[in-house]
Amino acid sequence: MKKKLKAKKSRTIKVKGKSPKTRHRKVKYRRKQLKIINIMTKKIIVGNDTSNLAEVAQIFIDKHISHLPIMKENKLAGIISVADVLKAANVADLSELDENKIKQLSAVNTSDVMKKPICVYINAPLIRARKLMKKYNIGSIPVLDKEKNLVGIITKTDLVRTLSKIFIGRHIQTTVDELLKTLETFGSMPIDKLASMLGVKPDLIEGWGKILEEHNMVTVVYPTFGKPYLKINKKEPS
Repeated sequence: MKKKLKAKKSRTIKVKGKSPKTRHRKVKYRRKQLKIINIMTKKIIVGNDTSNLAEVAQIFIDKHISHLPIMKENKLAGIISVADVLKAANVADLSELDENKIKQLSAVNTSDVMKKPICVYINAPLIRARKLMKKYNIGSIPVLDKEKNLVGIITKTDLVRTLSKIFIGRHIQTTVDELLKTLETFGSMPIDKLASMLGVKPDLIEGWGKILEEHNMVTVVYPTFGKPYLKINKKEPS
């Protein structure tokens, strides 16, 4: 049974006694196991199959959203995007909708324009949504429970934001690995030189050093004369 992952504090770097390969595998594992339910929007704005496109356009403008699930008898029947409304009105932006265009849209029923939705289930892995968006070139996916009730929606923005955070975390771990490898080779090194080698700011190296010092892996040294440096803590013989 897969364990539900708990959110971890961004400043915690658990590196003691683990190889770089193992740590990177764990980051990849967390990405694979992240579920749709963890990032989906649960407060859903919906339309119905008896409304018209003028009403849908007004919802897009008022609520600042770009996709609207359409319901029929309390079940998801379709989805309409801003692009569908713009195409029907033959305009490039919602701000171009004048009185005549709104009248034109009010004559078009949502059921005539809505598309069959591509859906995911609430407990599906996040990577499933990413693959569907890429395959069908869509910007949002409705989320269903096991009874096929609409319980949320996930957008490309949600996906990019979440995967970006994971990538940044993985990048930080890789940089810390390089820092430790450098110190293991040279024993110690000034903070500014480490920063230059790793392509990050000195205060970031100093911050990581303090965190690693808590794990008894390095020591941050502030000499009376000269620049502060990091020193690797040698393992005591067992």
